[in-house]
Amino acid sequence: MRMACDRSYIYVLGGFSPLLETLLAQELWRFNILTDTWELMSIPEKGFPEELASFASCFFGEPILSEFYIFGGTAVPFGTRASNSVSLLKRVRNGNFIWKRLKTIGDIPVKQYGSCLVHNNGKFYAFGGTTGWEYNLQVRSLEPEFNGKEDERDELEPVHWRWTLLHDGSDVNGRYRHEAVVVNDEIILIGGGTPEWTSPLIELLVFNTSENKFRTQMTLPDINYGYPVGRLYYGCVKFGNNAYILGGCTEKSVIHQLVDQIVLRPKLLQDCWKLDLKEWCWTLLPGQLNQQICFHAATVTPEGCVYIFGGTTDEKFERRTNQLQRCWITPPSLFYIAARAVVNAYPDLSKRFHDIALTNIFDYLSSIC
Repeated sequence: MRMACDRSYIYVLGGFSPLLETLLAQELWRFNILTDTWELMSIPEKGFPEELASFASCFFGEPILSEFYIFGGTAVPFGTRASNSVSLLKRVRNGNFIWKRLKTIGDIPVKQYGSCLVHNNGKFYAFGGTTGWEYNLQVRSLEPEFNGKEDERDELEPVHWRWTLLHDGSDVNGRYRHEAVVVNDEIILIGGGTPEWTSPLIELLVFNTSENKFRTQMTLPDINYGYPVGRLYYGCVKFGNNAYILGGCTEKSVIHQLVDQIVLRPKLLQDCWKLDLKEWCWTLLPGQLNQQICFHAATVTPEGCVYIFGGTTDEKFERRTNQLQRCWITPPSLFYIAARAVVNAYPDLSKRFHDIALTNIFDYLSSIC
């Protein structure tokens, strides 16, 4: 499951639920951040990926979600059927979405899940993942190739997309369910690991896209609370010059004594941390998530409101939630506050005008004046 956002909506794609007949949700939901209402988007089933757990994603959503790329992922049972495809959920002229499978060539990765995907300077970068048995930290770029002239590319569709292996992952620990943020020409990897090992957050791996090399970056602790514990299956967003990590769980390290055996379980987390990407200093935020949670999805709006959806709430990964949480990491704009005040004063607006949103509320004010 992954999330995306634009100025008006939060989007939730895919994910696992034992309550579904198919177990994986071939669905895209959107949440109106003005009216606090959910809507299931109508998307043709044709082309809908089947591997909708632990896929990597990257989206373009300013000011409106236009493209949502996904790579890899696994079907159920996890790890038995993984993917190395890249699919694009694209908004077309009528405002609807369609799926498109990208034609890829070059150093195509193995079928895997738990990778991370970021975009920088016209290229996608994919890091690591697992086949279900083996973990890697290979680095690949993915970029479009065209037949037309360079000045005509904005109007052309790529002929294909080329994978290029930039680093074979040697001399670094393989991992999955890590996240990454971009700072200029460098990509910072945060967390992740395997069920038995998590990458510590004292020292981070940084990939330089100019040299195609890893380096390590030491971080500074919170002066009162030290460092965050290493974690998997957490939420991560970047806003301004800061990265935020939210919840997750540790590796299997908590001992449970059963009748005839000792079982190791992970510890679920609900803490929230900020990493200053200029000073490389960690800060424990005063607020916590509503509950200990992992396998959730996270996104941050252009205005600076973090949304977290779903996840699992027990150490056996059996209980799921559909709770949506949000928290402002910067004061909301006066426009947002005023728009919310209008909707609260006129609660029937969202019923009368189905498509009312933060970006078009002024178009409907004349009807209530």
